[in-house]
Formats: sequence, C-alpha cells, structure tokens
Amino acid sequence: MCMAFNPLQFFCRPVAAFLFLFFTVTLLSQTTLAVTEGEACSVTGQTSMDNNGNTFSTFICDGANWVILTQGTTSGYLGINKSSPEAPLDVAGEIKVGASTGILCNSSNEGTLRFDSTTKVLEICTGATWDSLNLSCDNSPSGFDIPNTTGASTSTSYPSSIVQITDISCPTLVSISGSPAPEFRICNDATCSNVAVAYGSTSQNITNGQYIQVRNTSDSADGKVTTATLNVGSAVDNYNISTTDNATYKRVFITSNRYRGNFGGVTAADNICMSEASAAGLSGTYYAWVATDATNDPESRFTRATVPYRFVDGTKMANDWTDLVDGAISVANKRMHADGNVTGFSSSPWTGVNQDGTAYLTNGDPLYDNCNKWTTNGSAYTGRDGANNTTGTWSSANDEQCDQQNWLYCFEQ
Repeated sequence: MCMAFNPLQFFCRPVAAFLFLFFTVTLLSQTTLAVTEGEACSVTGQTSMDNNGNTFSTFICDGANWVILTQGTTSGYLGINKSSPEAPLDVAGEIKVGASTGILCNSSNEGTLRFDSTTKVLEICTGATWDSLNLSCDNSPSGFDIPNTTGASTSTSYPSSIVQITDISCPTLVSISGSPAPEFRICNDATCSNVAVAYGSTSQNITNGQYIQVRNTSDSADGKVTTATLNVGSAVDNYNISTTDNATYKRVFITSNRYRGNFGGVTAADNICMSEASAAGLSGTYYAWVATDATNDPESRFTRATVPYRFVDGTKMANDWTDLVDGAISVANKRMHADGNVTGFSSSPWTGVNQDGTAYLTNGDPLYDNCNKWTTNGSAYTGRDGANNTTGTWSSANDEQCDQQNWLYCFEQ
C-alpha cells in the first residue's frame, strides 16, 4: 500500500493503473462463450454475440438450437454460416449475387463482382471494364448425329437410334423443340436399359459418356416430315420422321350427280366415273365401285393397288387394296366430288358390293340385290348401298329402294 508522503508515491499511481488494466484485459481474454453452435435454445430469433479471445461469433436461435451466423478470427478470416473459417471469406452454402446497382468499374473497384440481369451472367471488374466470367467447359460433343427415320407409317410414334454423347468436359444442357410433341431421354447404357432421365421435353443436363434417345410422332399424312430439333450444348441436330411418299396413290371420289337404280349397269357406271374425272382434270382410268355378280365386282375387275387410296383432297381412305377390303377404311366417306367439292346431301352411294369387294348376293335375286343389275328404278325392288358416316359399313349397309337417288363411288385404277 502507498502511504502519504511515501518517497515512492510518484510511482504508485502509474503502477496501480497498469495493474488494473492488466487484470481487466486478462479477465476479458479468458471469457468463455455464452453459447455454442448446436446448443439448445427456445426463443426463435434471439441473437448472441460472443468473444473468446481468438474468435468473435454471432449466433441466432432457430427455436431449437443456436445457429452460427458469422465467425471472425484473429487471422482476419470470416466465416458465414460456418465456424472455424479456413479462408478470408468462407461461406457454407450458396452465394446469391443480386442485380447490378450501377457501381462503376474503376481501379478502386477492381475485382468487384456483379450480376448482369440482362445477359444472366456474372461479371468481374478488371479495373476498367466489366468482363463476363466464363468457365472453361467443352460442351460440344463429337460425332453427335441422330439418324432420321424414313418410310414411316402415319400418326405413329418412332424412337430414334440411341446415340452416345462424348468429348464434353462438363455437365451439358440438353433441350428439344419441334412438332408435334418431341421428347428425349438420357440413359446410362447403349440399350437404354438403365434410364437416367425418363422421356420428357424439359431441359436436362447430360454428362460425358451418357446416351440420348429422341422420339416423336409421324405426320398424319403420307409424304410429310415431322422434325425434332435437339440441342446438346453448342451442338444441334434434327431428327426427322418422313412418312411414305406415295406420289402414285389412287384417287377416290363420288359422282357429282345422283342416280336412281337404273343407271345402266357396271360399264355405264364406269363411263360416268371417267366422264366426271375428265371434267375435273383428273388423269387415269376410273371404275365404279358397283357389282352385279361374281364376274362383275371390284374383287374380280379392279387393279389391286399396292399404294394408298385417297380422296382427291389427299385424305387417305386405305393403305392399299388389302386394307381397303379388310372390313373398314381409315376415314368415313367424305362425300367429295372429283373437283374437290363436298356435297351437302347425305345420300348413300349405290354399291351392290360387300365389304370385301365381292358382289352382294344375299337376297339371291338381282331384283333385290342390285336393282336387277342396275336397270330398274321400281320402288318395289332394292339395291345395296353403303353408309356415309361409318368406316365399317362404307360399302354394304342397307337395302335401298331402287327409286331412290344415290351417288356412285369412283376408284382410280
């Protein structure tokens, strides 16, 4: 203790001040943390700041445990959502860079990052200009080519060949577009028995060595192409599906005039068809789809086409002769004339023909099967007709009174 008038008293006050400061600093430097990361807490949003001498930490309570917000160290390191940072800035999680605030790029701001919300890329200030941050990545696959499909049936889904994607150095975005509804899938093997991403049209990433397969639907008409455009990184390829080009199809129409059952027989009906085809500018030979007996029916006298039968607007009636006489056609009778006009009348066509192209002889008497071989218009007699509104009874539907007025089918040979 320093006494009054002690010769050393001029030393006492500085020493006392020094000792007070020394013990204060010592006590502060040895203060323990009030909370630790993961320790239980109960007040959501409560915060705590702690200094243990080597680190300065901030915590927040999530309602159950203390979660670290930041921690600074005596090394000058700062951890965000992370304790014991190992770098000047150590972030445990993603970093979101917002849109640029308009800060200028100059020597004072060199190294500053910003996000260009227009180009959607990160940029760095070089001290004079903002330059895009481009990662080094080869996203252009080698030999990327999907073979096309030709000779396809109409309105049918076709998968492409399975193609391996090689020589890309990073996950690469795959996208698809086109019509009518193309899709792709990503597989881990050459047969796609191990599918990584199922068929869909949403953009996906593919990695080097994986496989890709496209599928699309062919057009509803022959001689048409549907296209799926596949983008794999910077590479683009089209997958085309071409339906069979049947330029030499056989045309079908109904006569523009209607006739009673006495139109004159098979040959007379053929002449009517030829006359109307010529008037409409249609080339070729045309026979009427009518019959009187087993030697005068389509089955015995028609050329059996191996190409489609189409109405004059291009709509397919049947794929070929076999398809035509198998019991049903592709579409119901369009009631379309040789000039392409469609009749407003709902009358049925005279035929006397079964669905298989043979003569209709069910009644056993031509007076009731085919208006006496198409020579009478008496209301007491009947002839067989076809239905307009179905695909299954287009040739043989009802026994019609011979005084009714009906069309004739005409088929190109």
